[in-house]
Amino acid sequence: MFGQDLGGAMLAFVTRDVTGDIETTKTKWDAKEGTNKQTVSKVKDPVIVFFPNGTSQVMAMKTAERKGFLERPEVLNLRAVDDTGSIAGKYKFAMSEQERAKYWMMMEQSIVSRCRQKGGEPVPRSAIISNESIWIKDAAPQAFEGEAA
Repeated sequence: MFGQDLGGAMLAFVTRDVTGDIETTKTKWDAKEGTNKQTVSKVKDPVIVFFPNGTSQVMAMKTAERKGFLERPEVLNLRAVDDTGSIAGKYKFAMSEQERAKYWMMMEQSIVSRCRQKGGEPVPRSAIISNESIWIKDAAPQAFEGEAA
């Protein structure tokens, strides 16, 4: 999927659930000792957010919600798309909600593939990144209506 023509448009981000243990290191200043102390803790309800620049970040679901990463992402540059042969063009000009959902998933997969190609596997091998869209599986079909053109 990497390298597919998106027609100049892409999603602002893609969020996926992560199953498994993800550990993070937190650094906190210890005033008594005058040093930084590091502690390792598990990320509660982890999700991963993929960005179009090829980077990704694992965070707790509450953090992702607070930062807006559980909301429906914007399709960047959709107004400029006029090529009906590109994925974004097929999404923009789709005649049914099933077609729109299909091309949405293709746009998501393009971002995920770009990140994995650029940075490798972003989570430990013991963790599994869901292949399902957080937004599509929870979205009602009418949520696509009125898409910004």
